[in-house]
Amino acid sequence: MSKIFISYKAEDETIVRQIASGLEGAGYSTFFYGRRALPGTNYLTVTREEVDKCEAVLVLISSRSLNSVEVTTEIVHAHQTCKCFVPILVDVTYEEFQRRRPDWHHVMAAAVADRIPETGAAGILPNIVEGLRAMQVLPDGKPLSAAPATANLQIVLLYKRDAHPDEELLRFLETELLKLNHRVFFDQRIKTGTRWRLEIEDQIRSADAVIPLLSSASAHNEMLEWEVGVAHEAAQERAGKPYLIPVRVNYEGPLSQALAYILDSLQYSLWHGTFDNEKLLGEVTSSLITPPKPKRAAKFHPAGGGMPLETELYVVRPTDLQFAEAIDRGDSIVLIKGSRQMGKTSLVARGLQQARTKGSKVVFSDLQTLTEADLKTADSFYQALVALISDELELECEPAKIWRPGRTANMNFERFLKNEVLAKLSKPLVWAMDEADRLFDRDYGTEVCSLFRTFFNKRATDPGGKWDQLTLVIVYATEAYLFIKDPNQSPFNVGTRISLADFTLEQVTDLNRRYDQPLRSADEIKRFYSLVGGNPYLVQRGLQELKASNSGIAHLEGVAARDDGPFGDHLRRILVILSQKTQLEGAVRSVLNGQNLISNEDFVRLRSHGLMAGDSAQDVHPRCQLYATYLKTHLG
Repeated sequence: MSKIFISYKAEDETIVRQIASGLEGAGYSTFFYGRRALPGTNYLTVTREEVDKCEAVLVLISSRSLNSVEVTTEIVHAHQTCKCFVPILVDVTYEEFQRRRPDWHHVMAAAVADRIPETGAAGILPNIVEGLRAMQVLPDGKPLSAAPATANLQIVLLYKRDAHPDEELLRFLETELLKLNHRVFFDQRIKTGTRWRLEIEDQIRSADAVIPLLSSASAHNEMLEWEVGVAHEAAQERAGKPYLIPVRVNYEGPLSQALAYILDSLQYSLWHGTFDNEKLLGEVTSSLITPPKPKRAAKFHPAGGGMPLETELYVVRPTDLQFAEAIDRGDSIVLIKGSRQMGKTSLVARGLQQARTKGSKVVFSDLQTLTEADLKTADSFYQALVALISDELELECEPAKIWRPGRTANMNFERFLKNEVLAKLSKPLVWAMDEADRLFDRDYGTEVCSLFRTFFNKRATDPGGKWDQLTLVIVYATEAYLFIKDPNQSPFNVGTRISLADFTLEQVTDLNRRYDQPLRSADEIKRFYSLVGGNPYLVQRGLQELKASNSGIAHLEGVAARDDGPFGDHLRRILVILSQKTQLEGAVRSVLNGQNLISNEDFVRLRSHGLMAGDSAQDVHPRCQLYATYLKTHLG
């Protein structure tokens, strides 16, 4: 277990190594991915496990790291698991940090940020150690030491013959691994007269580890593809053995499709020249001492709907930190807005889990589960909520006994919440209401929303009612002002507002890595991004299709807009929505024909449905290339 996890961007690794060395000299054990992650391991799994185990997270804040998806992911997970933060500024001012990453700043607001002085990282180490001690993160007194090498393993080296410097590196590894009492095999060790292909296959299948040397000469070599494929197949049959330890030989370019499918998701060692010999040997022997876990099959969950908490395919966005901060503060009302299939439910699930971890009671009410009978009147709606809340909190409460006929529905529900819930809970309550749009067009919708607004006001007018213990999270897609005309009756202009945006190109690139890179190059990623436009559902569904079919981006582009294609159900649903709203269908036709003669209200509705993008009715356009193509085919 490492006491200190260091989060940083790769370009800052020199500074990280200096800080880590100083902390280890003070008795702390440290983890940072560039040194301690072993070839063959999965980045997300390793970092999540290490954050879970550490006591404090040191974040190196630089002009490079401020835009890092990986650093943001690590910060969010650290915050959700209640870790102490040690923010260190490198080449940015505190004001710039606060301006560019308010989400990071809010999460780490309780931690004082220090700055690396001109004299270098050594000058800041006493302050870091003193800060850690103040947070009761004490040295463990266990300096890092190399574990004894595991001897007598069978190791197969794979390479391309007559390629240089591949063969020189091969000889170096052979010599050093033999010194450690391992058994080493490569194809030049085949005895005369042996059926060489069968011998190589037997050696690979019975090996403990296989080390492929990947260079510009071997990255598309058919023989190496076959050998790596044999190792991968054997590992499925032998519970992870042989484990693959990729070594890139002065080459970081793309691999062939066959090699990339197996190796791209694995951490590799990089060798530039003989000056990297000792570093490479240390990384390889570390991997032999602590074998990487067998690669797990990617857990694909049907795109759409909430993503399980344990999935490695969830994309952390700035909104995760905004929501985490609101939960921490105990805000009265938190508003989460986004069109359909933007990841609202997944975001809420993680925020609620954070609340549970910190000791709050949690209720999740999905209004999609209510029937038309439940939604018929305000009374029936509130009584359905009473039943849902009572069940989740395991309260002995019967609506019939607390519902007074002479009181309004709002008064009855407020009385229930105050006397039967808040008064009986000794902990804060976070209540999330999903699919709140179902209320907006009801006759009593404004009445219900006005009660939610009252909860906000009650913190001041009824301090004894424990209203400061309630955080109400309202999740919705449609602009509420289209339905609630009186702003004084709306909770949507007083709560903490969080709006979900489409994935950025960087986030899609990161997610592609998690799917083992079915998109093989930066150009393919840009084509895919143009096709789906960062739409979270389309991105996840498209990557799943590419991974499962192994068909490539060109094939996906050809079938994407077909009714029987991978997005067919999603696209047909769009036509159903428009067929039920003829005014919106006409607005879409106007946009597709380049006229853009639509009202601001139609623009807002189309954007809420996730069909159009833009800042106003004047610059409205289809949200992505896929939507434009499909809608032109059916409506143009």
